[in-house]
Amino acid sequence: MFKSIISKFIKSKGGNKEVNGKVVCGCFKVTEQDLKNAIKNGANSFEEVQAITKVGTGCGRCIEGNKALVDYLLKK
Repeated sequence: MFKSIISKFIKSKGGNKEVNGKVVCGCFKVTEQDLKNAIKNGANSFEEVQAITKVGTGCGRCIEGNKALVDYLLKK
């Protein structure tokens, strides 16, 4: 029951980000799709993606993995 209430609350607050892709930054709930969208909209480096999405600017633990992911997406 508690999970059901939380699920309804999350959906009422703008949707569940999990539906839009894997969360790659827990601090700011940045998804892989958010990274792809930033690149699609003109970001040309990890730093530019970071400025747009805030990925890795919280605790910093996801920076290394997301930098590699962004580099991979930029080469695609």
